[in-house]
Amino acid sequence: LRKAVQFAKQHKAVGPLLDRLINLIFQASKQVKNTTNLRSGTVSASFAAVEWLKTMVSGPKPEILLIGTGKFGHNLLKNLLHYLPEASITLCNRTLYKAVAAAKQYRLPVLPFEQMQAQVQHFEVVITCTHAPEPILRPAQFDKAKTYYLIDLSVPANIDAAVGHLSGVNLVNIDEISGMLQQTYARRKADLPAAEQIVRNCIQQFYNWLEAKRYTTVVNNLRPLFEAYAVNNLSSGYNMNRLGQYDNTTAEPQEQVHAAVKQLMINLRQSPQKGCAILTTYQHLVNCN
Repeated sequence: LRKAVQFAKQHKAVGPLLDRLINLIFQASKQVKNTTNLRSGTVSASFAAVEWLKTMVSGPKPEILLIGTGKFGHNLLKNLLHYLPEASITLCNRTLYKAVAAAKQYRLPVLPFEQMQAQVQHFEVVITCTHAPEPILRPAQFDKAKTYYLIDLSVPANIDAAVGHLSGVNLVNIDEISGMLQQTYARRKADLPAAEQIVRNCIQQFYNWLEAKRYTTVVNNLRPLFEAYAVNNLSSGYNMNRLGQYDNTTAEPQEQVHAAVKQLMINLRQSPQKGCAILTTYQHLVNCN
């Protein structure tokens, strides 16, 4: 939307009404983001897995083995590269050419699937996104003296549940990841009323501005008349206070006109008798003479 607005402005296709509306849209969006939980957490399983890793892994350059480079695995890989740019990632897939294709795109190493079970113990982090009908990783594949962070995003589970009972193994599966997502949904849902109120406030601001804009043409037409009268008839010494009354000050005629026009805009918005508001402003200027 921002790019579209910028493009439209460059081609002089955004008028004052659309400009005001878009600014209020951005204002509402920013306020919702900064004051509510509507954008906190994640509703993506692949991103939730990366968030879990970030809280669990303390080292700056974890060795990660990603098993499965299908659509879901590919999305997870992009999140890993973006949010853990220092990590060392190796790809593995039952169909080798798919792993090779992804590896070439991101310049990553490939571990053949046939060697995976023998080499998996060398990786600190192992993530499975495969569709094997039974577990492909069991307790025997892991070094009991090491610490591992395992994420099983497969259905059915592709990491044997017994692996999670090993000392030093931190295992999270798709059900637990889904639980994290449900917590995020709950936090966001709780803040929906606050977000909706922010939007309603900005809508009201737009309508208030639109109401005031109705009188802009009238005021713009009257301003030169007020200014001409002020220059020819008024002397320094009067200014309008916040109540619409004139105080004895050192105001110049132009300042008096500015104060009068400002008060006129307020009166036009508040008074049901618009003509009276204009006459009152003119009367104030005459009385300043």
